[in-house]
Amino acid sequence: MEEKSLPASVGEKIAALRKERGLTQKQLAEKIYTSDKNLSKWETGKALPDLGFLLALCREFNVKTDYFTDENFSAADLFNAQRQKEIKRRFGVWTSVIAAIAGIPLFILAAARAYLPSPLPVHFNADFQADRMGDVRELSIGAMLLFVLTAAALITLIIYYVKRPNAPMFRSKRHIDAYCCVFLLVSLVSLATTVTSVISCHAAAQKQGLAPPDAEPFPIVMTAVLAFIYWLLASMLMFVPRNDFFGFRIPSAFASDFNWRAFNLSSALVMMCTALAIALATIYMPRPLDRTEALAGSLAPLLPALILSYLSGKIIILRRERRNAALPKDK
Repeated sequence: MEEKSLPASVGEKIAALRKERGLTQKQLAEKIYTSDKNLSKWETGKALPDLGFLLALCREFNVKTDYFTDENFSAADLFNAQRQKEIKRRFGVWTSVIAAIAGIPLFILAAARAYLPSPLPVHFNADFQADRMGDVRELSIGAMLLFVLTAAALITLIIYYVKRPNAPMFRSKRHIDAYCCVFLLVSLVSLATTVTSVISCHAAAQKQGLAPPDAEPFPIVMTAVLAFIYWLLASMLMFVPRNDFFGFRIPSAFASDFNWRAFNLSSALVMMCTALAIALATIYMPRPLDRTEALAGSLAPLLPALILSYLSGKIIILRRERRNAALPKDK
């Protein structure tokens, strides 16, 4: 017989207590200040209640926390699951914030293409005099290197967390905060450096009387802003928990937490690649975009990105189902 998971075991006991007291899910949810949808997820084993709600249930039904344990799951297992849930949530929030900030320099450089002339002063001597000319593409090299290094290090940390969530470095919120603060600091330094470089180079160009590009600024800025919106939405999708308001809105995504993560993580990766492609195209095109190119380049990739997001998530789910089907069943 297949053993129940910890959320399923706890959910069955919550449902048993509720039915024993003759309460509906809505009535019990109102008593502990949550929603009936959350309560339904707990009772069906789709989610584990937070420690605060678990203690509220204990007070409401006048039971001890030991009630939710049995021969398969001890109190230590219960509290360890709660701790891992809190750490996972904290890690997800940190990752989303760092990802959102890390990409901003590239979108600033894409928007600056509308205002920075070419050639452009890109290097200054000790007397703050421009001693080398270049263009916005050369100016973006440093920001791109910092972005790639930050992204590679952050992805490595995420993969390590997925492979070993119980590793010593992930055992407390302080450890997570310490590691993620380093990434946040690097992202903020990259952002500050990019803003300073753009302002300094623009001021030096004006001082030399260099004319801005002969292009309409609005399409270029609009393209950069839309690309940043895509990036921001992707950052939010990376670790957003299953909810009724934001995420990949298809029925199969709500079937399980794994499905939700599969669809939303694949959507996040596709949207991030789309946003980066738009930003890099804006920076590296031989000339600034015109209105038609900006509109087409910003909106045309959306439909293919959504289709690719769905297909990627579906492939991940099918592979997992096939792997589970190949495993021997316990009798």
